Amino acid sequence: MSVIIKKLRPAVVCACAFGLAVSGLSADTDALAAKKPSISKKILTMKVGQKKTLKLKNITKKQSGRVKWSSFRENVATVNKKGVVRAKSSGQTTISARYKKKTYTCKVTVKNEYTLNTSYLDSQLEKNSKAYDNGFAGVSLKLSMFTGDTAIPSGGSALEKALAEMGYDRFVFNDYYRVPTSDHSMAVSCAAKTIGEGADRFTAIVILPRSRNYGNEWVSNFTMGDGTDTPDHKGFSDSARIVSDFLNKYITDIGINGHVKFWIAGQSRGAAVGNLLAKRLADAEITLPAGISYERSDIYAYLFATPGAAYAGIGTNRQDLKTGYEFIHNVLFYSDVVPLMPPEQLGFGIYGQILRPDESSEKKEDMLALLKDGYPNVYTIYEGMDTGGHTAEEDLTKAREITSQMAELVGDRKEFDAKWKNIYLYAVSKFLTPIDGLPALTADESMRMISLLAVIGTDAGDMISLLKDHHPEVEFAWLCVQ
Repeated sequence: MSVIIKKLRPAVVCACAFGLAVSGLSADTDALAAKKPSISKKILTMKVGQKKTLKLKNITKKQSGRVKWSSFRENVATVNKKGVVRAKSSGQTTISARYKKKTYTCKVTVKNEYTLNTSYLDSQLEKNSKAYDNGFAGVSLKLSMFTGDTAIPSGGSALEKALAEMGYDRFVFNDYYRVPTSDHSMAVSCAAKTIGEGADRFTAIVILPRSRNYGNEWVSNFTMGDGTDTPDHKGFSDSARIVSDFLNKYITDIGINGHVKFWIAGQSRGAAVGNLLAKRLADAEITLPAGISYERSDIYAYLFATPGAAYAGIGTNRQDLKTGYEFIHNVLFYSDVVPLMPPEQLGFGIYGQILRPDESSEKKEDMLALLKDGYPNVYTIYEGMDTGGHTAEEDLTKAREITSQMAELVGDRKEFDAKWKNIYLYAVSKFLTPIDGLPALTADESMRMISLLAVIGTDAGDMISLLKDHHPEVEFAWLCVQ
């Protein structure tokens, strides 16, 4: 008998253990049943891009699978079947958990981690000009955006007010702000500020080529020249000469002397002009009034979406003109074909460093949230242009492919001015920005237009998508999320 009992003992022990476990489980289940379900948080504050998990308390794991989660405003925040909430854009929404015909809610407020604010500091002009400063870049781009203010000639413009807030005075602009624009005009403005004391004292001069609302000034973007007047892009080169002449007059009329530092800011066309201006100041190719002193390190250039203004030579690339001009910061964006024009295959490049912001999918969500809040009209335009469905890197690759094909079609810079310039102007005027006074295309030019459209026609949606980053408001939003 004792033998039998010993043999049964393990089974009895297991049965007792199982019974205790079951009774414990039953007790836990009964305890949960005694409590009413409730949501883990009734109020939740999140930042754009964040993820947080909500739960329905006092139910079992098995029962949690029967909960139906939903968001009242999915553009603000979404929620998946496991209660994971993802913040998408600033605003408020209600997350609901539906269980056994009852609804439990959480009020969610989403805020932007980033803002569209950027601040100017005098100390930014006391740092190493070769070191990129994202805050200084943001201020530079904001000023460039204001250069198209139509109130500049009459006074009280956003540009003049912004400069005054930063302590800059002696604001002067040239006559091209007052007269109708043409392919020979280049509007520009300057302002100055005295900074420091004693031996550290200097005058900062900010130089702002017009970067938007420039009307027919745009036409000179398509005058490459044959290289006889200047090896550089003739349209941009002539405009840079207008700016340097104005700078000379400004220094003389205002009576500036001694140590100066130059702050140059521009976007797109204004960036191309600023690029050549910075290079010429650095290489002392511009004769300034007597009594002015500066070093290469006293030049701070922040330029955005810079087209190829400098002639680097066939077989070079955009980065070949970096050495010696690191104080020129060219901030380029992935989904923007403009900085790749004129194509480097025709020998054109840009002086200085080339920098590209982080345009990852995570950063894009933050950027779009800022853009939607700060510039809703531009946000709508951007969304309409974002048709490619590509990553930032894929957009850049596509842009390079298209510009390479364009270069192959054109041949060289002389051939472009002689046979292709009017065709490009016609295409730009028709599809992007109207240009006044353009002649109709000849029969031969119409055939060339067909050849051009054959390069980009099958990728029309992609081509539009490759211009979505060219809006300065979009560029500014990208900078603010870095």
